[in-house]
Amino acid sequence: MRIGGRTYKYRLSRLKDSLDPETVHIVMPVRNSIEITDIAIKCIKKYTKEPYVLWIVDNDSNRDMQNYLSNIGGVNIIHNQSGVGTWYYPHWLIKHEGSFANAISLELAAKFINGKYMFVMHNDTAPVNRNWLEYLKSKLNNDVKIAGVSQDKSRVEAVHNSGFLFDFELYEKLNLNFMHNLPIYDVGDFITIGLVAEGYKTYVCKNTFNNPETIDLINKGLYPDFIKNYSFDRSFNDMGEIIFMHLGRGTTRTKDSHPKKGYMKRSEWVEGMKRYFL
Repeated sequence: MRIGGRTYKYRLSRLKDSLDPETVHIVMPVRNSIEITDIAIKCIKKYTKEPYVLWIVDNDSNRDMQNYLSNIGGVNIIHNQSGVGTWYYPHWLIKHEGSFANAISLELAAKFINGKYMFVMHNDTAPVNRNWLEYLKSKLNNDVKIAGVSQDKSRVEAVHNSGFLFDFELYEKLNLNFMHNLPIYDVGDFITIGLVAEGYKTYVCKNTFNNPETIDLINKGLYPDFIKNYSFDRSFNDMGEIIFMHLGRGTTRTKDSHPKKGYMKRSEWVEGMKRYFL
């Protein structure tokens, strides 16, 4: 398959599809990290009541991850078999190869999706409220065409690709794409930029990354220490309930460590999610 002037090899395992126009196609790029990915998938299955189809795009994971993915039921899997090592990337993109692989994953998935809605997410995220997707869908209208759980303002004001829902019918119509142009534009930024350029608006949930004052909602709420005592992103609905969480923000996910005090380790995320949300 040709993407951005390059040819990519892939293998598709399509297990589920939907003709319901309200179905949301949820796309999650992955590479290794079984435990974190498993948390995300289980939370999607537990907390999503809206009709959805889940797409996992695997970027040449190891054998253990491949075996794990082969045993997941009811999930469409796209195996990117082109490799994700630096040998495969244009020399000017080697520094950002992780982002490049993420972008290619989303572009691959977009080639197979046929529907009105697409939700993109990282595998170190998790919905934790049964109205999370209904809430994001409710924010889309004739004016607002993208709704996300957080916003990246470090380079441009774009809805962050850790979790956003958008009107996929505009993807081809407006010639949108997920490719990045770092260090200025990250993966998914051109979705926001393209929509805004056409006069559409964006919606971003209140969240602890963009709105530090929302920490007070957590401190006043009946949340466990797992939620209160660590620095990771938590996004809220209009009632002040946490609907989505993102480990991220520089977390070393493939190693059980973090260089900054107060940031959550991978094992702490997995243990906390299993105990309080699964």
